[in-house]
Amino acid sequence: MTEKAIVLNSVDIRSMFMLLDTPRNRALFAIGLYTGLRISDIIALPQAAVFTASRDVRSTIVLKRSKKKIAVHIEIPIHDNLAAHLSEHRATLPFGTWLFPSRSIPEKHISRIQAHSILSTAFKQLKREGASTHSMRRTFLVSLVRAGVPKRMVHSLSGLSTISQLRDYRYDGPFDTNRAMLCLDY
Repeated sequence: MTEKAIVLNSVDIRSMFMLLDTPRNRALFAIGLYTGLRISDIIALPQAAVFTASRDVRSTIVLKRSKKKIAVHIEIPIHDNLAAHLSEHRATLPFGTWLFPSRSIPEKHISRIQAHSILSTAFKQLKREGASTHSMRRTFLVSLVRAGVPKRMVHSLSGLSTISQLRDYRYDGPFDTNRAMLCLDY
């Protein structure tokens, strides 16, 4: 059995933002950290999911997920810190379909392998055992659970098929009251 991805602490998060060298890469990390989306969902985000027609950052990301063969629409609020990273990324982003377009094939988005490579390189530089792309999702969900956000809301945001799967996101490490109070103010 493999170990669970670690929950990132505030020092890890600040370090990752410093290690990621472009607005695109910082936005890639920030989306995972502030939405809990899986890397495959992040890379497939269209620009229209986060930017209005006038290129302003939306207040929520609206996603369509399939649950038991039914399309379910979920709205994930865009945290102010995430909005700042998206604005920075937008300034370097050509107008098009994808939030993370491929540089070699602009009509496609970057691959999951490329996104994983970008983030894994920074995680290796961070030198934290167990840090991975899933750490962003785990940090988001654990932060919400520890902050007392109702489990049904966390379940809705997570995209997990059952609420009982949230038990995989409990956190047995030290409880940081300040972090729980601020929840997603990394």
